Amino acid sequence: MALMMLAPLALVMFMQTKDNKMAACEEPSRADVIRGNYENKIRFFSPPEKTYEIFASEKVDDELRMSYKDFLRAMTPFCYTPFFEGTSEYVEKHLPSIIKIVDADNDGTISFTEFFFFLVLL
Repeated sequence: MALMMLAPLALVMFMQTKDNKMAACEEPSRADVIRGNYENKIRFFSPPEKTYEIFASEKVDDELRMSYKDFLRAMTPFCYTPFFEGTSEYVEKHLPSIIKIVDADNDGTISFTEFFFFLVLL
């Protein structure tokens, strides 16, 4: 159920670019493809601790935390397009209800326990 809610969001974010044009025509660089393949291996084959460690970008009181954008990056496979460029503003304006469910304590970031609990439910 939760994964089905992420798919429409992913499509909308894919269609949104800085100029409101489709980004499907742009080719990713070789470095982006290598990084994307590595991230896909992390998403699919690594334990949740490693996935969280790779994608979490904020550090609060010596504890890693995920922003909403990091969470979407961790849950969405790399698809060889500039998917997450400029999506911070969009996510802040149109926060999906699924992220509100994941962020149980409503502090604006996702802790490892919240991330792990969501993966168990998923």
